[in-house]
Amino acid sequence: SFVKIFVFSTKLSKIPISPHTHLIKSASQPTALAFKLSPPHTQFFLLSRFSPGFVPRSAFFQCGEVNLGNFCYFCTEFFTFIFAMNEKRINVAIDGTSSSGKSTMAKALAKAVGYTYIDTGAMYRCVALFCMRRHLIVNGKVDEHQLLPLLPNIHIQFRIEDGKQVAYLNGENVESEIRGLEVSNNVSPVAAIAGVRHAMVRLQQEMGKNKGVVMDGRDIGTVVLPDAEIKLFVTTSPEIRAQRRFIEMRAKGDSNVTLDEIIANVKMRDHLDTTRKESPLRKADDAVEVDSGKFASAEEQIAWAVDYFHQFMQGK
Repeated sequence: SFVKIFVFSTKLSKIPISPHTHLIKSASQPTALAFKLSPPHTQFFLLSRFSPGFVPRSAFFQCGEVNLGNFCYFCTEFFTFIFAMNEKRINVAIDGTSSSGKSTMAKALAKAVGYTYIDTGAMYRCVALFCMRRHLIVNGKVDEHQLLPLLPNIHIQFRIEDGKQVAYLNGENVESEIRGLEVSNNVSPVAAIAGVRHAMVRLQQEMGKNKGVVMDGRDIGTVVLPDAEIKLFVTTSPEIRAQRRFIEMRAKGDSNVTLDEIIANVKMRDHLDTTRKESPLRKADDAVEVDSGKFASAEEQIAWAVDYFHQFMQGK
């Protein structure tokens, strides 16, 4: 059986769409709510189209036995979500050097504040993998003339699987493959191609036009979202960044790469990213610089970002 929920608010309008679901509408972005009673457990489903990314964000709660306490718990979670959606939303642009912890920080920040996380680096990595599979990169040189006509054939999606964001290239899960050192060694020359950047920037700007996104990359605050309300620039020494990357790769079972190789890769990417002609890596004039090396852990870095976000929102 299903139970309906009626929401009364001056900011929300209620449109019944089926016997077991009500559509809660805020502006032009709807949220569908249904909670199913399956004794002895209660399953709550909250499906939202608020996020402007590829995949609608969703939340799932299983609260155990059907009782007033569990029902109140769910209502608290639901209304917190709904009212957060009605607050003025902003965009957060996080730029920085490779392996500086910006993606980990951006992903956790988005989750903490209920925003959509856009991993632009993964998008360029997907394009690099596409080129590698078609042998369009030889000795670090990309065959631009062959690649550009093929760009319409590159379809990139982000999906949530087991609570984690996963990159898909033309329908294939490539999350693990794009994080390898081989792709890392080839992504900078691919990302330097003007036609590739223009195509990716258009897509990224479309994602950010409705606000409520945390986007990280190399040119987010300077090119993609120059009007982002919060801009952070994350970096630290190549050695610290390489050590973090080395530990991360070992944790994933990649033991074929040495620390010296990763240090060389980090320095090479820094040079390519900062000297390329098209959208070089640089700190936006109004960005706050963050030295990730000063934090004792990733958790401490994330806590700082979340605190900074809330302080900014309180000051608006």
